[in-house]
Amino acid sequence: MGKGVVIDCNVLKDLANPNGTSDGIECRAWAENLRRKGTEVRISGIANYESRRKLIQIGSMDGIAKLDEVVGIYGVLPVTDVVLRIAARNWADLKIGMGRNGTNDLRLDADVIIGAEARMFAEENGIEVTIATDNVQHFVPLVDMKYVVRATQWRNILP
Repeated sequence: MGKGVVIDCNVLKDLANPNGTSDGIECRAWAENLRRKGTEVRISGIANYESRRKLIQIGSMDGIAKLDEVVGIYGVLPVTDVVLRIAARNWADLKIGMGRNGTNDLRLDADVIIGAEARMFAEENGIEVTIATDNVQHFVPLVDMKYVVRATQWRNILP
């Protein structure tokens, strides 16, 4: 079975950083190594949206250009009606089944959408998908409820 990686918001920030930071350089080398060795790497559509809106807000034309470059290399997973339906069901299940008290609903919204994107990516391509993140804790409920296979700190994901 092949491998896939879905890039979360915080990893995309490093991947598309136009300033040549050490994290950005390391992240770009990591993603390119994955791709070269056959791992299907995609950017979450919701991560693209969240990153892009912030770059527009702060007027970072260099950041938008770098984000566009990264999107052109890796592609973006679509946020389709099916993805949103899966995410809505997962969100409700998490709220009911795990007693989520309503705090961090905005974070939960993005996480369940990213999880649904990862699930569809895996199913449509017959691959095992990992969400690359710096916030593994955010995805623990999704992994516990078996909505995603795994979410891992990006530096720990090997080709």
